[in-house]
Amino acid sequence: MLTVELAVAAFAFGAVAIVAVLRWLWATDLPPPRPRIEAAQGVQLPVGSSRLADSHSWWASLILVAVDMTVFASFVYAHVHVAMAADTCPPPGAALPALRWPWASAALLAMGSLLMATAPRRLRDADPRAQRVLRLQVALAMLCVAGAFGIDLLAQAQAGLNPQAQAWSATVAMLLAYQGLHVVVLMMMGAYLLARSFSGRLQPQARATLDNTLPLWHCATLQGIGGLLLVQGLPRLLG
Repeated sequence: MLTVELAVAAFAFGAVAIVAVLRWLWATDLPPPRPRIEAAQGVQLPVGSSRLADSHSWWASLILVAVDMTVFASFVYAHVHVAMAADTCPPPGAALPALRWPWASAALLAMGSLLMATAPRRLRDADPRAQRVLRLQVALAMLCVAGAFGIDLLAQAQAGLNPQAQAWSATVAMLLAYQGLHVVVLMMMGAYLLARSFSGRLQPQARATLDNTLPLWHCATLQGIGGLLLVQGLPRLLG
């Protein structure tokens, strides 16, 4: 659809595809029917494994993160190239937000990752209250990520960011938009985690959904903080 410039139809089909993928995934990541089976007389073998290193989907998540970081690195290169080519950085007509804004955004991103990093511990406890704490942590992490991006948008708006004014501002907007894409993805992943938990499908023996969410979540945090440091630090480094 995009090839023939039918953008509305393309987004509609994309939305349908996302719903179909989520429906397909809903039936996966289930606990084994029993922990061990008899493979031969007197020989018992485990059904499945709880080790991350044995998870195909976890390794796939790491590969996705590697590709994601490669794309981010290309954006970083473009920003650094434009900044160093400019006579002054930021160039005339552009400005940096006050430092309090990126500090607040970075703190929220770090807090979100911390909440998600400690969430798997809740699955070690069979107490139903542990699941409630896990859901609270995921919801708070989602708020942290959304709040951090909101601060970034507000700060750049107050600084007068205009991507059409010059290349430097365009690369800043590019980094901001890429982070925004990750925020949308994390909101979807967080909502899916909450749905799995509420339905009772997120369990110690069925936790791939949570384990596979963490790499991308931490990746988005590193990219967000890295982008903030780059945009704020490079002009000061260049003088």
